[in-house]
Amino acid sequence: MRLFVQTLDNKFITNLIASSSPNIQIMGGAILNNLYKIHYSYKFDAYVFVSSLITPEVYQFINEFYTECRMIVYSDKDENTDIIESINNKIIYLTEDTKSVINNSIKIPILINDKLFFDHNTTDRLDAIACFVDNNKESIKKIAQILYPKSKDKIHIFSKSLDHPQNLGPASESEKAEILNYYKTYLCIDNYYAVEALCCGASLISINEDGSYYVPSIDASEAQTYTNFLYQILS
Repeated sequence: MRLFVQTLDNKFITNLIASSSPNIQIMGGAILNNLYKIHYSYKFDAYVFVSSLITPEVYQFINEFYTECRMIVYSDKDENTDIIESINNKIIYLTEDTKSVINNSIKIPILINDKLFFDHNTTDRLDAIACFVDNNKESIKKIAQILYPKSKDKIHIFSKSLDHPQNLGPASESEKAEILNYYKTYLCIDNYYAVEALCCGASLISINEDGSYYVPSIDASEAQTYTNFLYQILS
């Protein structure tokens, strides 16, 4: 099975591309008006497109080749709903939104990239708190209440969107795996990278609305690998 994945700076897409296996060969790339050239050059068996990046070219391609190739659309934002509904019977629609308005959508389960996120058995971890913050405004609002000058806790943020001295900047997926094996504690906002932290051996905490800490109840054993998830949706 050969799978093409449209690239996006996104946790799900990045880890999906990194999940090649002996039975599923994955290539990630931008389309840039070259979708038909990509198809005729490589003859992929399946495609993963991003909902917010569906162009007339992608739309036409899905309608033209859905009987020959498995067409999957990942919802990075619940938008373009009219377009998605019009091709709904020709695609597999993946969403992280439990309230998705698209019929027959598949809710993405808790996933783990076990090739990257595993315990290195580090014996001398840094006695500080690491936290990955995405672009979600609510996440940024939550974390702001426990950063300097409101708090003197030793928290190191890794984000491309937060303007604060405690933000050490964005981290790649491989860098995040190293960070979770280096820090003693990981602070998760809305369970973001919570399973990955546990799999890497870090202690896990979260914050209440008032800024106080608590230990969330998360079972890492419930996570499914990206590879197994791919086998399920492609079988």
